[in-house]
Amino acid sequence: TAAVFGGFRIEGKTADAAMKILEDALAIQDAGCFMLEFEAVPAKIATVISRQLEIPTIGIGAGVGCDGQ
Repeated sequence: TAAVFGGFRIEGKTADAAMKILEDALAIQDAGCFMLEFEAVPAKIATVISRQLEIPTIGIGAGVGCDGQ
């Protein structure tokens, strides 16, 4: 199940939250998604997850470790 976030706050600040984002990203990829956007995710988390995905990632406030900005 993909997480639904609301409001303007940084997501993935704890290890558990980061793992949840990774699990959701992999599930979304497996479901056939062709790209993923990270918004307000810590740069290190976005980079680590981007490297584990086969689909491109776009970062908005998620550092330069994504495939595009």
